[in-house]
Amino acid sequence: MSLKILLIEDDNNIRFLLEQYLKDLGHVVYSFVNADAASKFCRCLNGSSCADIIITDNHLPGTKGLEHIECLLKKGCNSRIQNIAIASGSWSIEEFNKAMNLGCKVLQKPFHLHELRLWIEECNKAMQSASEKKTEPLNT
Repeated sequence: MSLKILLIEDDNNIRFLLEQYLKDLGHVVYSFVNADAASKFCRCLNGSSCADIIITDNHLPGTKGLEHIECLLKKGCNSRIQNIAIASGSWSIEEFNKAMNLGCKVLQKPFHLHELRLWIEECNKAMQSASEKKTEPLNT
């Protein structure tokens, strides 16, 4: 199943690599260099989600990825919190704990693409399972 993935990464090389890898896996990728540009894209309307998966770097120009995710959630972003990953090569204890307590996937840079693919597959299975539960007929 093709997923809509929102990717926020300020390092051009990493963003390009991840974008190409995710597209090669068959996903639709919307990539942005900073949180401001991504915020303009993220418009969750009528109960729908702007993306099935959000992957962001934590150290972005002008803001932290973690702060950006918190802001999106306060604005009513409908993405499942379990489908949000925050990556960093230098986590502070406070930021790491905050991301974990929110329920986000925490990625330690450098991470293996295999790890990312497995997590995306888990997210996809969880979304499919939730979707099937919504469409199951009620026993009367």
